Amino acid sequence: MLTRKIVIGEGMDAVKEVANRYGAGYYSPWKKYLKKQNLQMKLKRNERWIKDEIKKGSEFLDIGIDPQKRERSQFYKMEKRVIREKKYQKIKPIKRPVL
Repeated sequence: MLTRKIVIGEGMDAVKEVANRYGAGYYSPWKKYLKKQNLQMKLKRNERWIKDEIKKGSEFLDIGIDPQKRERSQFYKMEKRVIREKKYQKIKPIKRPVL
């Protein structure tokens, strides 16, 4: 059975590029909720999704931080925290694409 692959990292353009390359998934919030929810609700929804992917045994492909940004993504920080707290081992660093 194939293991589902999930891409995490900063910058959705880079995440989508790597996801397409590897046939992997990535977190995509429901469009109708993007503007209505506050940041904490968005983070909670993303956190629940990451935990669900861990339960499914998905492998995370991590493209890391976006060196062009001065401020770190709260979503990426949360994803890394959850993976670390769960002591989840199926995480693989992937070279970040140049866009």
